[in-house]
Parts: sequence; C-alpha cells; structure tokens
Amino acid sequence: MRRLINCVDMESTWMKDIMPGLFPHYLRIVNKPLLEYFIDFCALNKIVDIRIVKSDPTSEMENYFNTGPQKGFNLSYVMGRANDSLGKVVLKNSNFCSDTDLLIINGLFFLNYHKDKIDPSVLERTEPASMYGGAKEDIYFIPKNRKFSEIDFANSQRFFPDLDITKLESVQDYYNLSMRILKENQDDYFLPGYNNKPGEFIGRNVTFNSHRSVFKKPFMIGNDVQFYEDCHILENSIIGNHVIIDAHSTTKDCIIYDQTYLGSCLEIEKKIIYRNHLIDGISGEYINIIDQFFVSKINKILENELFKFTQKILALLGLIIGFIPFIIGMLLKPLSKIMFDKT
Repeated sequence: MRRLINCVDMESTWMKDIMPGLFPHYLRIVNKPLLEYFIDFCALNKIVDIRIVKSDPTSEMENYFNTGPQKGFNLSYVMGRANDSLGKVVLKNSNFCSDTDLLIINGLFFLNYHKDKIDPSVLERTEPASMYGGAKEDIYFIPKNRKFSEIDFANSQRFFPDLDITKLESVQDYYNLSMRILKENQDDYFLPGYNNKPGEFIGRNVTFNSHRSVFKKPFMIGNDVQFYEDCHILENSIIGNHVIIDAHSTTKDCIIYDQTYLGSCLEIEKKIIYRNHLIDGISGEYINIIDQFFVSKINKILENELFKFTQKILALLGLIIGFIPFIIGMLLKPLSKIMFDKT
C-alpha cells in the first residue's frame, strides 16, 4: 500500500494572519510538525511508500525528513497547486498511485489515534473508495486497479468509524489540541524529547543557569533551550526549540514557539508566542510586540550576543598587539645589557 498526502497551502487564513510565514503542515503541535504525525500514522499502518504533494517551494520539508531512510520510509515530493481538486491531484500522480492500494490524506486537520491501538488490517477490510471526513478534512482508501477518473471524491462513503479528527480552523483549535495532548494524551503519540519521568519531556542541549528555577509537570522543552536565573516553568508549558527564557519569568498553560527570546520578569499564561506575536489561546486575539526586551526572534538576540562577543575578541586582540612591543623590549633588555658590559 502507498500513501498520498496532499498538503498544499489551502484555506488557512488564521495562520496567515497570526503565524505569518509558517507553512500550515509545518505547524508544530507539542513540538512536532503536523505532517510528522501523518507519517507516524503511516508507519503504524505499515505503509512505507509516501508521496507528499506540497506548494511550499523551499526544501525545508525535505531537509527535515531527510527523505526518510533513517525511519525506513520512501518519501517523495512533488509540487501542487492550491486550486487543484483532489481528483486532479490524484490523476497528476497516477504513476505513483496505480498498481497498489492507496491511502489519501487531504487537508489541514489532526488525526486522533493511539500508537499502541492501531490495527493495520482495518485498511484491508474497508470499502472501495471510502472516505472519512468532510469537504476540507478527508481520508480516502482506494483499492488497486481502480480507475481514478471514476471516483467521486466529494460523495464517497465514510469509513474508519473509530478514527476521529480534530479540525484546525482557528488558533483556538490549535491551542486546545496542544494542551489536550500534553495533559491527557501524551502516551498516545511519539512525542519528541527525553521522557524519563511521566509528564516531563526534555530535548537536547538544555541549559539551566540556576538551580533555583522551578519546573512543574506536565511540561515540554525543546532542543537548545536556555533558562536563566529563577525561571518558573509551570504546568502545561510547551517550550519550542532554540528558545531563551530570561531571569525571573514564569510560563503556564502556554506555547512558546521556536526561535523565541522571552524577556525577564514576565508572566505568560494561556498565551502563544510566535515570533513577536503574543496570542491569546482562549480568545484568539493577538498583538504585535515591538519591544525586543519583551519578546523577539532569537536570531536578533543571538546577533547582538555575537556582536558583543566579537567586540570582546577584538578588544582582547588589540590588547595583545599593544603588549607585543613591551614584551619584545623586555626580552631585548637583558641582551642589550650583556652587550653593553662586553663593550
């Protein structure tokens, strides 16, 4: 069996407004891209040949999944257009889709499943050209040798009665899903980070600059994160990758997205921070933060730190160069004294 994932950038206005520059299927849900949950679902159903139809012209997706050999997948990528119907997408990829059973995932939504309760044989028992979902959230099973031109995708019958989906039509949907997974369903999925204790997920290269910081479960910390003095990371905090939390700041029931600097002495609760957007997870309202001492993209902070570091190195080199004549003079002084005594 093969799988076709149609993840072209369709109707995701809320993301374009609140999370500009983020391709929808790269959306990190509990520090893991939405698309990776789909691929995990493939693996659990013993599907290894996967084609991803995308509209993002960059190679970010390919770089992240690295074509899949480390996980045993055969991943391929093709470009698609948002105005193409699903039938047209399938016909364009008929060389990949024919001669085998096919599972199609189409749209922006989250699959609710339990990694230990997947039964791959369910796919073999489904009705031909059956479907689960609606106009924007579809999962289809198509048996091999079926003529794609004869399939009415819009009117197919539902299947997978035990499979549920969560719509992602607003920032509130995203926030509620993230909180639910961390609080109630963390054992259902393969989540990133070390998980030696229940409710604790800690990534690589996490630096704690003080022993006085407080961490309360459940929480998730990504890779390359720095915590300064007296931080309080309280229940249901999701901290992304490459994040700096400055001294005396508190987070609770919140999502701090990747590449973020959070300033000192702040209390962030029931909020999402994406770049310099402070988003209310309950109402969906957001504001653009201009003050970089409050919150900013991490690269600006790192640029400033690199500039300061470079200044220090140059100052040190200048000091060393300034001492060179003095050192040479000190070395030559005994030699000149010996020569003077001989004369």
